[in-house]
Amino acid sequence: MKIFISAHELSPIQGSECRSAWNILTRLSHYHDLTIFCAETNQFKTSNYKTHINDHIGSFREGTKVVFIEQPFLTNLISKINKFFFGSRSNIGNNILYFTGVRFWEKSVYKYIKKNFPKKEFPDLFHHFNHISFREPGYCWKLDIPFVWGPVSGMVTPPKKFINSLNFNLRQKVIFRNFLNFIQANFDSRVNNAAKLSKHIFCVGIDDYKFFKNLNRNISFMSDMGTNKIERSFDEIKKQNNRKLVVSLIGRLDELKAPHIALECFKSSKKIRENALIRVIGDGPLLEDLKKKYSVFLGTSVEWFGKISYEKVKLNLLETDILIHTSIKEAGSAVVLEALEHCVPVLCHDAFGMAYTVNERCGIKVKMESNKDSIEGFKEAIEFLIDNESALNNLKLGASKRSEELSWDNMTKEISEIYNKSIFL
Repeated sequence: MKIFISAHELSPIQGSECRSAWNILTRLSHYHDLTIFCAETNQFKTSNYKTHINDHIGSFREGTKVVFIEQPFLTNLISKINKFFFGSRSNIGNNILYFTGVRFWEKSVYKYIKKNFPKKEFPDLFHHFNHISFREPGYCWKLDIPFVWGPVSGMVTPPKKFINSLNFNLRQKVIFRNFLNFIQANFDSRVNNAAKLSKHIFCVGIDDYKFFKNLNRNISFMSDMGTNKIERSFDEIKKQNNRKLVVSLIGRLDELKAPHIALECFKSSKKIRENALIRVIGDGPLLEDLKKKYSVFLGTSVEWFGKISYEKVKLNLLETDILIHTSIKEAGSAVVLEALEHCVPVLCHDAFGMAYTVNERCGIKVKMESNKDSIEGFKEAIEFLIDNESALNNLKLGASKRSEELSWDNMTKEISEIYNKSIFL
């Protein structure tokens, strides 16, 4: 099939959406005749996607076309303001300014197609691949051809009890974001029209699924990240007798990741402290406060790694028995997929993208209702696995199998199958 794909973020050497798009689209090019529309650079001009892609263009099947769309004038103007006032936050800065800039870029893609492709040269299907945020569906759903959208996310809403436990500034930020979600979900005509006209929508999390199912019946779950194949024998992955259970907490240490939940499990349970070790890997605004609060009490039951290289994170996963992922707000999670591909079971909330990614064969999910309930739920899960080594080893085998199911290769096959179905809907 002849497919047009919009992927603003595309690079073989960047993470997040760039990485996801690269892994899927390079594989997808071996199934179909692709024309990919992507940005030349990110908005802050700190990454040159065009150079990255051209240096690795051989990863695509010969004949694949990559069309680089420059950031338009208005996007550049907005990004300068964004970078000046908010650039120290991240490569995105202020979300509202950033996505306003993305909107103008997506309009440039639509105009480019209308100008350079007569209708008789239109493809069999258009796929809006990223950004994954539901806030930006682009404009190509207006083309008179089948439209596929996703993976898409952004409807994440933490429970009220968790929101009320956040510090004042962050609480107001989350409340404002939830308000924007409500406005855009109910009154943004582009979002609603794109959803209604889509032949298929891939949803990352349960909140996204609930929203889109009211607008479209052709929806399914798909993670925003995939896994690579890592061969490990059962002898390599099973827990060795007379060794402490190694629990890893990996990621940015901030309130929304809720690392205190994991540490409170150790603080509140003598059994866990005596039989398990928690490795805290990552940096963030809470790191020093967490060290002061828990280091003395937990003693040798906790190890603080700080920020380490990606390669060292992978080496740590080879020694890890359980990944504990306590986040209270996110779409999917790359570290969860990385744990599974290393045959590491996951303890997480039954929410967001993890509700789909983690099943009963590869982890234990805890209901996300309040801080107190989460601490108790995660504590019970760890104590259960301490007492049931065979159950832990079965989860490790399950993690290996789940990793295969969520591989980049399988994701690509699923997308290709949806393409074939969508042109007949």
